[in-house]
Amino acid sequence: MKENNKEKYVTVEDNQNEEYNYEETQYVNINSLKDEKYEKISKRESPDEMEAAINSSLSKTGTIENAENAENAENDNTNKSETYTNLMGGDKNILNNNRLSKLKDILYNQLVKKRKLVDEKLRVKIYEKNKLEESVNNLGLELFRINKENDDLEKREKELINSIKNIKSEKTKQISENKKVKREYSNELVSLKKEINYYAEIYNKYNNNLLELNNLKKYYESMQNKTKVNENVILSQEGRDKIKEIKINKRENIINKMNHEINEIQTSINIKKDLQKNSEIELKNLQVLINDEKKEREILQKNKNNIIKMLNDSINNMKKRDEVIDEIHKKLTTLKINVLELEKSNEQVKKENSVEREKRDNLLIELKILKKKIHKIEKNKNELNKCVDDISNFNDQIKIDIRNEQNKCENINEKIKNINKNIQNNENKIKEMKNNINKEVDNIISVYTEKIKTSHFCSKTKNDIKNVKEDIIKKENEIENYKNLIIRIKIQQILENTKIENMQNKRNKLNKEFNEKNNLLTHYDYIVKKNHYIIENKQTEVDRLNEELDKKISKKNLDVNNNQGSGFTSTVPITLEIKIQKLNKEINEILKKSRMLEKDWFLKQSEMIKIQNENNQINEEILKGNDLHLILGQKKCELEENFNNLQNSVKKINKNILHIRLQLERFECKNNDMLEKVDKINNDILKWNENANIKKEKYKHIQNKLKNDIFKLKNDKDKYQQNLLDYENQILIFENKIREKKKLQEIIKQYEENKDIIYLKKQIQHKNEVIENIKKKQNSILANIKLALNKRNDLDDKKELFQKNFENGVNVSFKIQHEISMIKKNIKAKKKKRQNLYIHFDQITQSYENLISQIQEHQSYIQHLNQQYNILDVVLKVLTFEKKHRFQELLKFQNAVKNVHTLQDTKNNYDMIKKNCSIYKNKIIAIKNNLKIFGAKNEVYEKLLFVLFEWLEN
Repeated sequence: MKENNKEKYVTVEDNQNEEYNYEETQYVNINSLKDEKYEKISKRESPDEMEAAINSSLSKTGTIENAENAENAENDNTNKSETYTNLMGGDKNILNNNRLSKLKDILYNQLVKKRKLVDEKLRVKIYEKNKLEESVNNLGLELFRINKENDDLEKREKELINSIKNIKSEKTKQISENKKVKREYSNELVSLKKEINYYAEIYNKYNNNLLELNNLKKYYESMQNKTKVNENVILSQEGRDKIKEIKINKRENIINKMNHEINEIQTSINIKKDLQKNSEIELKNLQVLINDEKKEREILQKNKNNIIKMLNDSINNMKKRDEVIDEIHKKLTTLKINVLELEKSNEQVKKENSVEREKRDNLLIELKILKKKIHKIEKNKNELNKCVDDISNFNDQIKIDIRNEQNKCENINEKIKNINKNIQNNENKIKEMKNNINKEVDNIISVYTEKIKTSHFCSKTKNDIKNVKEDIIKKENEIENYKNLIIRIKIQQILENTKIENMQNKRNKLNKEFNEKNNLLTHYDYIVKKNHYIIENKQTEVDRLNEELDKKISKKNLDVNNNQGSGFTSTVPITLEIKIQKLNKEINEILKKSRMLEKDWFLKQSEMIKIQNENNQINEEILKGNDLHLILGQKKCELEENFNNLQNSVKKINKNILHIRLQLERFECKNNDMLEKVDKINNDILKWNENANIKKEKYKHIQNKLKNDIFKLKNDKDKYQQNLLDYENQILIFENKIREKKKLQEIIKQYEENKDIIYLKKQIQHKNEVIENIKKKQNSILANIKLALNKRNDLDDKKELFQKNFENGVNVSFKIQHEISMIKKNIKAKKKKRQNLYIHFDQITQSYENLISQIQEHQSYIQHLNQQYNILDVVLKVLTFEKKHRFQELLKFQNAVKNVHTLQDTKNNYDMIKKNCSIYKNKIIAIKNNLKIFGAKNEVYEKLLFVLFEWLEN
């Protein structure tokens, strides 16, 4: 925010500096409007002045025609009369210029005052316009910030919605997981009930076994009592006692086994009881968790409904806000379009200002230069007056010298005529010499014809030799190409042999790899078969063991039936099932290993197939290489035959070349004799020409000396005339600059005494006060925006706390509702602020439009003034051109009077001058007719000015 305000402040300062520079450019605009001041008067007087100029030019052309027919003796008198008339015409032009300058000063002062008022008003309006543009930009930035904040709030609302959805999804996942846990729990309960029933049966069997043991103990005690009674009988019967002892030992062993089994059953029963207790505790905990989750689900559903209602309300409010924002954007687009149009108009105004600044700078530079030059001119003026007097005396002396020189020129012309006669005589002699030379040239030509015939024959023979040499070179190139082909074929053969060897090495390597992998496959097959054999052996052992168990079980059942019931039968199958499970696990592991080996076998078979395919490709490439070897051998034989044929043809060509060389040597001897004769003839001709050229150069040197003397005299005369004209032009220029300086001083005084400037300064102060009030309002808006940003940061902190509490399992629905209500309050406050801003923005736009209308009115007024300025500028250019044209005509007339004798000698130049004069007369008549048609309106005068420009360009 601070950086943006700084940038705006810098742009305001830049605009103020530009306005200050624009005030300085107004002095330059004054100089550019000089020509506007005397427009109307000059337009009214311009037709009369043009007629006077036309009459003066006609009178001058008439004097030229009279001067042509006059004699050389009366030239001096006519010169004096014409110079007197020219001086009188110059005095009249000076008086007319003084009158026009006074009228121009009056109009100029009036226009300067108007232009000052308009420029100052324009400056104020431009300053107000810049201030309004800054305020519009500030409001646009504030709207952009508010829209950004609204977008951030929308994003946060979306994030809250997404978080709520995530919470819902997590809850649904937890519910589904709880359902799965319930199902698993129910399944476990069923399995536990089954196990409890199973253990209850075992407990009953255990109780039955205990009863049997008690019966056996009682029976044993009774037996002991009987033994005590019958000890004597037993002692007598030792054999029976031994049998009984054996039976007793067997029974004791059985009892010990039963006790061991009973202990194991008790431990298992205790374990099952502990498991049952733990399962019951887990059931209670699960029921508690289910009840808590139901309560939380109900609370979440309530919060969900409340949040959905709040979200719907917020969505409706957002839609209304979006509609309002769309309307704002439409207004902003219209304002942007207006601002762009204003920027375009500002750019045009800036361009005009830049042009005026450049004019001002140029004029200021010219003023400084003029100030310096005026001091010099005042000094030089007195010196020039003295010089003019001296020059006039000097001119009189020059005229006397010119007359003497004319007499000398006449004598020189007579000498030139005599020299021309001598030149003609020499030319006749030269013609005779040329005829003699032509005869000798004919003789030489006849000699050259014979030489040309011999040269043609030589050229033919040379061409034949060249063709033969070219054929030889072509054949040699072909031989070299064939040799290169043979070498390339050999190289290809060597490369292919190396390729074949490499391919064979690859094939051997692949065969080795194939054999190694095949051996591995056979080894794995052997291992698989061995494992199958082991599995079958183990299965046979399992079957044998099962049979033995069945036999033992059947025996025990019989013994138990003999003793007391069949309660012990259920204990034996448990051991068998455990053993069977172990064996099944081993079998599964072995099957897995066999499957892995089968997979490896299949992969290796696929690799083998790939290797076979590669071997097939290599064999095909070897066959192709052998075919190429045969083809290249055939080509080699063909090339050797061609090479032998070419050698034979080269030998024949060499014999023909030797024969041709002998004939050429004969022709060269004859040609050398002819060339020596021709050289002698050429040397004689060159000596004759050198003597003739020496004589011509002597005559030309004499003629050039005479011409240079004539040109020197003419150049001296022209220099004196040009010096006179330059001095007269400088005098006129200095007088015009002095007048313009006086006018500028008067304009500056009027500008300083103006009262409208004070009124405009007061208006500027009032506008500055209005702008300060707007800045205060802007600062208050910025403070409100800062508060809104602080609230936004508080909301971010609360959101982070909400996320932490949610992760810990805390219910935060009430806090969310509170935060949503706070957000709604902030949104309402921001809407009120936005409405106030829109009202303020509408007021600013109205004031901006009013200012634009005022600026357009001022621009139309300035355009009208510029049109008047252009018209006056054109009139001034026409008047200056007339002055220059008249001055040039005077100079031309003076030159014509001095050079009358040249016109008499050349009739063609006089005819051309006459034609040009007639053309200018016709143009002047056409301009008169156009001026009579035009009225006194501004548009009509513009047409007149365009016609005058065309006349000046042509």
